[in-house]
Amino acid sequence: MAKKISIIVLIFILLFFYATYICPNTITVKEETINEKIDSNYNNLTILQFSDILFGTTIKEGTFNKIIKRIKEYHPDIIVYSGDLIYSEYALKGQEKETLINGLKSLDASKKYAIVGDNDLKKYDVYKEIMESSGFIILNNTEDFIFNGSIKPISIVGITNKNYDKKILNNNEMKPEYRIVLTHQPDYADMIVNDNPDINLILSGHSLGGIIKIPYFKGLITKNDAHKYINHKYEINETKLYVSNGLGTEKYNFRFLNNPTINIYKIKTT
Repeated sequence: MAKKISIIVLIFILLFFYATYICPNTITVKEETINEKIDSNYNNLTILQFSDILFGTTIKEGTFNKIIKRIKEYHPDIIVYSGDLIYSEYALKGQEKETLINGLKSLDASKKYAIVGDNDLKKYDVYKEIMESSGFIILNNTEDFIFNGSIKPISIVGITNKNYDKKILNNNEMKPEYRIVLTHQPDYADMIVNDNPDINLILSGHSLGGIIKIPYFKGLITKNDAHKYINHKYEINETKLYVSNGLGTEKYNFRFLNNPTINIYKIKTT
């Protein structure tokens, strides 16, 4: 009996060590090829997405610098950050703010975009200062265009929560070749597609992959606005939705069978 108890205790300790120290620090890079019938100028256009650093939880300066180093191994055309830079309950120190600015600024791409997450809203002035000082364009219910040598641009819209005008999803003045929406909370995807069925691609974060994953099940710990869309890839009618696992944690400083991710999407024109 004592031997069985010892084995159970040992297993518990090993699982705790894995969930607290190994899994949250094991970054996985997920690469996806997206085939689209669009202008050949966009062939091989590469978008790198990272999300939910939530600095001050499992991610501090050392881990953050490792993330930046990992991202710099790739050479994307576009970088998007899909929200929640600093955990809202964490008091950021002056040196830590400089670390964030210097790291994000060192990332190289033709354009860098960021959207506003729920944690960012609570400290928006700090978030805005860091991202803009780092060369990121904050898409706060706004739109930008990528041309890449084409006459018809790719439209990229950043949505902050539900507080947006539907018109931003239906701007036909530029007649975009392809439409991308960045929204922090993935469960808004149904509303976005309902507002404009012609949206081609939605990139989101927030769910943290459900924190605990069991094979053949979605994540076990869900968050508001991430109950329905938690895992990596979905299709809503003809719109593709990708949800990043994120990089940090929030209320629970552990992950189980749910590595932090950096996501890379390569567009192939057909």
